[in-house]
Amino acid sequence: MTEVRQERRINRSTNQREALNNLLDFTRLKGGFDQALIVDDDGELVATSIPIGDAAALAPMAWVLQKAAGTLSGPASFKKAETIIIQVSEGKSLACHFIRDWFEGAILATIDGKMPPSTEKILAGTAESYMRIMTKR
Repeated sequence: MTEVRQERRINRSTNQREALNNLLDFTRLKGGFDQALIVDDDGELVATSIPIGDAAALAPMAWVLQKAAGTLSGPASFKKAETIIIQVSEGKSLACHFIRDWFEGAILATIDGKMPPSTEKILAGTAESYMRIMTKR
């Protein structure tokens, strides 16, 4: 954990794009994710961690999950869901944290196997940092 904290403090940038990529690299390391990415409300890729992997193919998943959650009604309604985690016993799992503030969009993360219990908290913290980066200037 010390390595992750030091990396974030050393690897800073005043360039917005670079700062977003650094934020996602930190998120990936902290959560043990294979990749992390930010998409806008249309499912278009805004920023991604390194390695990029299949980020462009995953980006529209946030839009699909948001629309699917909105179609359910009654006690199964997930219209106001903040984080959706799709876990599989084998293969990749996906977490999607929706951003509903000044900027609409989502943060996605993938991992081989199951998501760690801290996933929701990590992605929520990433969303807060994303808002800070985007509102500077």
